[in-house]
Amino acid sequence: MTVVVLQVSHAVMAGSALGAFLGALFGADGQPLRVPGLAPAATRPHHLAAAVSGVARSARWYLGLGVVLVRRAASARSADIPTVPSPAARSMLSLAPGRDRVIRIVRPDLGSLVGRTYTVTAMSLAAVSLALQRYLGEHGAPVGDVHVAVPVAVGAAGVALGVNRLTAAIVPLCTEVADPRDRVAAVADALAHERRIATSPEVLDRLAGAGAVPYPVYRRAADRHDRAASAGAAAGPARTAVTSVDCGGEADWTYGGSAFRFVAGIQSLRPGMGLVHSFSRAGDSFAVTVMSSPLLMPDLNRYATLLEEGFAEVIEATGGRRSGTGPPGRG
Repeated sequence: MTVVVLQVSHAVMAGSALGAFLGALFGADGQPLRVPGLAPAATRPHHLAAAVSGVARSARWYLGLGVVLVRRAASARSADIPTVPSPAARSMLSLAPGRDRVIRIVRPDLGSLVGRTYTVTAMSLAAVSLALQRYLGEHGAPVGDVHVAVPVAVGAAGVALGVNRLTAAIVPLCTEVADPRDRVAAVADALAHERRIATSPEVLDRLAGAGAVPYPVYRRAADRHDRAASAGAAAGPARTAVTSVDCGGEADWTYGGSAFRFVAGIQSLRPGMGLVHSFSRAGDSFAVTVMSSPLLMPDLNRYATLLEEGFAEVIEATGGRRSGTGPPGRG
């Protein structure tokens, strides 16, 4: 098997453009690459002009931040805000992850997931819910209110964000619901609810506020939060995260004479969030990439097995065939 590893800055390309990007690399010759929101290549500026422009831009940044803060203060009392779980006992997934990473890939049968009452994302989150609850239970870790960070596209409303027209919904995984079908329904309802909140005008104002903060200030605040999360002084709103990328139904790609089999995405671990998932769909393939640290999840093979079982239960409970998940990839 030929494996091609690509690393692209999120400032240049979001997941929605991945299909076009892969098509330009591995598809028919001459296929153009178009990334929504990506501005044309900039010409090299004159140094003095760039310095003057930078000073003026900084002033606009601070002015824009002040406007957003005033608007936020005016609407804060009446705004509906995303769900944030109450603080609980520190999770094994909240510890500092160290430098090593472990990756496993699970290949659920896409044909057993599509065409159901619920979306592929909702069914996959329910499978994650079952697997994570059981893994934490087997290791004597508290389950509590398990939440997952799910990316949400904001579309034209987020034009000021450039390429990354995204925000995050903090979705409860409904571990208190025992029946798999009821849990899928509960997760789907929670996902829809949190998506509506995450794309509300109040939340979009917060995104604009973050965009108005000068990068050095934002980076310093983010680093401070990460250090506090690593030390356990700041509890994150979610224990895990997912990304969900649909590369489209056409995946007639080749490389070095090898035909395409599947896409597997990888996102980084963050302090306070020691487990991440990537859902990647391309053509008739579907792959779930799981990454953690051996310090936090010393037996990721076991979690991959539980995730396979979770998908099988969800598929059976929603009317699909039970068989179809392949063995986890060994990464």
